Amino acid sequence: DDPIRFEGYLWLAKVYIQTERYQKAEATLNFLQSRIDESDFPSSVKNEMVFVYADFFIAQKNYYAAYPYLERGIEIGGKRDLITRTEFILAQINQAEGDLKTASEYYKQVIKRNPDYKMDFQARINLAKSYDEGTGDSKNVNKVLNKMIKDFRNKEFLDQIYFALAEIAFKDNNEPLGIEYLQK
Repeated sequence: DDPIRFEGYLWLAKVYIQTERYQKAEATLNFLQSRIDESDFPSSVKNEMVFVYADFFIAQKNYYAAYPYLERGIEIGGKRDLITRTEFILAQINQAEGDLKTASEYYKQVIKRNPDYKMDFQARINLAKSYDEGTGDSKNVNKVLNKMIKDFRNKEFLDQIYFALAEIAFKDNNEPLGIEYLQK
């Protein structure tokens, strides 16, 4: 009868997701959902459930179903790193779906949140890849990428930076510049 049982069920659902036992994970999450209105149901478990549902759908590559849970997770708030990671995932989903404008907005939000080095790097590279020639801000993206070239921490990632610059050049119909970047 201890309220900690709800946290135990949540962890059980996480284990089922990680071990790809999705039917059991879904049953466990449905059980928790049916108990959410009980007076002793912890709000921390209620808030974390949205992220577990999102993980459940992402693990099955059902990004469309995960999307509203990720958005809800941002609304609820929580740990800074978790929200930053959630915004990054939303950016990736939008980029994969071809909604480059929304993807760019999420990548910019991730960068503003000053994430760890690897996430910052990936957000900047993906922001460049999300560049759409219709938005007209290739100068800004080029500036950011050229600044990244000069950063000594990016020495081992220069291939990715030059590739992103080449993609932008090709989108701007500047084939000679794109080829030059690819050669670098």
